[in-house]
Order: sequence, then C-alpha cells, then structure tokens
Amino acid sequence: MTDTLFQIHKYSSITDIQSVQAHDQRGQWRDYSLLDSEKSYEAAISEILAREYNSPRTIRRDAVRLVQVVFTPDKALLMQLSPQQQRAYFEDCCCWAAAQWGESRTVAAVVHMDDHTPHLHWPFVSLKTIFDQRYGKFVTTLNAKKAIGGPVAIQ
Repeated sequence: MTDTLFQIHKYSSITDIQSVQAHDQRGQWRDYSLLDSEKSYEAAISEILAREYNSPRTIRRDAVRLVQVVFTPDKALLMQLSPQQQRAYFEDCCCWAAAQWGESRTVAAVVHMDDHTPHLHWPFVSLKTIFDQRYGKFVTTLNAKKAIGGPVAIQ
C-alpha cells in the first residue's frame, strides 16, 4: 500500500449518496465489484445504522452518513501486474480499509478500470464507538470526524 494514494470524501444528503452510487456502479464493462451486494447505498446505510448505531441521541439531519475512500495506486506499478494480481491488490486495499474503519460498516467496494488510472471506491458508514460521559457508557454514534480521526497512518 505504500505506492497507493487515497482520498476521503464525506456525504450527508440522500441526493449526494445516490449520486455517489450512480458513479460507483455506472456499469462500465471493465469495472467490477469486490463486495457481493445488490442493495442500494441508502438501504445498506439504513441496515448498518439499525444494526450498530446505539446512541440515545437522534441522528442529525445534516450528519455525514457516508464516507468514501478512493484508493489510487501508482499506475506504472499496477500495469506490471496481471489482472488477478491487480484484483488481489485492490482486495488488500479493502482489507486495510476494513481494519481501519470496520468491515461491518462497508457499503460497497467497486474497482474502476476504465479511467486513466484504475482505482477503488470503498464507501462506508462513519460510525465510531466512544465513551459518552453524559450517559456513562460506550455508545456507537454517527461521527465522520471521529471515525476518520485526522491523519491516517499506513502500516
């Protein structure tokens, strides 16, 4: 992963989330998914929130519901790999991201092969478990700022 750059984007509105899904799953013949799911991003987000969100507080209307990480490897490095090795490379990116932000919070994993440089879109729900002193217990809340947590160290 040392030759991979990634960008992080945050999305709050349903319209933005639908646009992200339309872009990610645009159906280009060379693109492929690494996650076997037919759910819409909205449905996946709702399911994840129902399963994991346990804060007594109501989710704000303008809360960031989806964070998308876009992994872009060095093109020269990627072009030296066979298609199977490229897929394994992107699967490694997924494993790294899941370790950082939670596999159970993953919405999709889509590889775009038709752009200038192949890249992976990995959207997830930005949940973070924190100790909430107001309630005197650990709660899992929707908080992109705490989920992303500033600079991310690559190991």
